[in-house]
Amino acid sequence: RAPQRMLYAPIRTIEALDSLTVRFTLTEPYAPFLRYLDVGIVPKHLVESGHNLSVSPVGSGPYVLARWDKGSRIELVANAAHWNGEPNVPRIDIVLIPDNTARAQAFEAGDLDLIQSPLAPQDVVRLSDDDRFVQQIRLGNAITYLNFNTMVPLLSDPQLRIALAKLVDRETIVNRIYENIDTEATSIFPPTSWAYSEEVQQPEFDPDGAGMILVALGWRDSNGDGVLDKSGQRLSLRLGTHSEDVNRVQTVELLQNSFAAHGVETRVEISDWASFAVRRDAGDFDIILLGWTQLVDPDRVTFEQLHSSGGLNWGGYRNPRLDLLLSRGRSVQQQEDRAVAYREAAGIIAGEVPYYVLSHQGYQVFHSPRIIGFLPDPRGMLRSLTRASLSDNR
Repeated sequence: RAPQRMLYAPIRTIEALDSLTVRFTLTEPYAPFLRYLDVGIVPKHLVESGHNLSVSPVGSGPYVLARWDKGSRIELVANAAHWNGEPNVPRIDIVLIPDNTARAQAFEAGDLDLIQSPLAPQDVVRLSDDDRFVQQIRLGNAITYLNFNTMVPLLSDPQLRIALAKLVDRETIVNRIYENIDTEATSIFPPTSWAYSEEVQQPEFDPDGAGMILVALGWRDSNGDGVLDKSGQRLSLRLGTHSEDVNRVQTVELLQNSFAAHGVETRVEISDWASFAVRRDAGDFDIILLGWTQLVDPDRVTFEQLHSSGGLNWGGYRNPRLDLLLSRGRSVQQQEDRAVAYREAAGIIAGEVPYYVLSHQGYQVFHSPRIIGFLPDPRGMLRSLTRASLSDNR
């Protein structure tokens, strides 16, 4: 049940040839494989003996688990036997604060030395103006997007999805709600990706154009109640997200207003993450707002999500041509050939809108000036702390 298990499905065998050499044998050509190997190593004998690594983890890293208060705190101490030497920072206390703003407030109060995205845009702006802290900014490898459930009869028509996309004001969402800490998306891949093509463009905000498509599809306000209908069916949809991210809630509310103003009856569904995830996994939604992180390869945001066999294809999208392109993108070995496949794939995604990408997320880190030599990693990993030091050695 490991959440990233599908990334390693093509591995057939793993052999230790000697103390410094490992041979991976795959079931098929798998181009992004090396990008997904950035994971830890655990002892085989403990796994085979039934040791519960999720409760009592044992690994090969630079730190050792000293204490774990579930849902509250994790304490790590430097591993004196680490192959690359003992880290300079002797202890790391990881404090679990689920609320983004509460985490920023704890940092401002001096209770924390380092925080990183996700952070509320309002907190990012405020902390950026505080000269007590070091701020480091990187382009993230994450997206915020709308997932359309194509198994819902209304949303099975790409033209209706395009019309709804034309009612999404990305500029207001990015500039006003997210206060410019993210960048507007034009396609599923960011401009920094080798798979990006400026020729691929999602539908732009165009309410008049949306109205024309809806009329062409036969939707009319025949009852004069402000809601479009066709053959006795009202154009009514559910729009959801989770309650832990206030900016996503605000975005959903903005979209509700935009949809309703153009005849689309929209019911907002906001719930805690656990309830939201259950409905998402079951396909119990019409349109949901969420995000993807750790997008280190174009495959990471396309195959499992939009291939017809993908385990994360919650919207049930099916397109035989896209299936072929995504399979080719992960099987051919030359990056140039992969780029050709992914650019065509991005064009299909932009044209049929199973996903509508709102933004490419920024990555923000704030830390105390006493942390010296820390280099941020947009994946959110803190591994460079092993090479950092503390000015007061605490």
